[in-house]
Amino acid sequence: MSDPPTLEEESAALDGYFSDTPLNPQPNYPVLRETFETAVLIANLPKAPASKVEKLTTVVKRLVSKIGALATTDLFSGVQMPTDSTTGATRGFAFIEYTTAADAKQAVDSLNNFAFDKNHNLKALPYLRAIELANLEETEFKEPEPAPFIEKPDTTTWLQDPAQRDAFVIRNA
Repeated sequence: MSDPPTLEEESAALDGYFSDTPLNPQPNYPVLRETFETAVLIANLPKAPASKVEKLTTVVKRLVSKIGALATTDLFSGVQMPTDSTTGATRGFAFIEYTTAADAKQAVDSLNNFAFDKNHNLKALPYLRAIELANLEETEFKEPEPAPFIEKPDTTTWLQDPAQRDAFVIRNA
């Protein structure tokens, strides 16, 4: 067995590895946006189990990227789909961020009531509107007045003819 290296031997092996040059790291942060006008909330997405989250994310990303350029960074792909911490399943909504406010408005217009599949029609709204709705006081909400009931005419009255004239016409015509 060989003896462990001495301090001088170890220092000689690391010579040039350490530097006295001061570090001056320059972080590369994305541009800070003061507003959320480029963000869109998409609701009524399918609640996918953990095994299908990646596939659903890919489908949603492909759909929303057709509308405009997504705001992507090294850590953010432009689409965020929150998941349940215990099961890993999606929660049925997603946050989308575009590079421009015009793309976000176009996304809201084109994705609202979009038939995602036979069971899910997407609801899209600007993120600022979602914040307004979340902060809405219960006293501000006014339940809409239901439309008055109007009875529709009975289209089967001819079947209830006591003289049974409809049967006579069919039989002897």
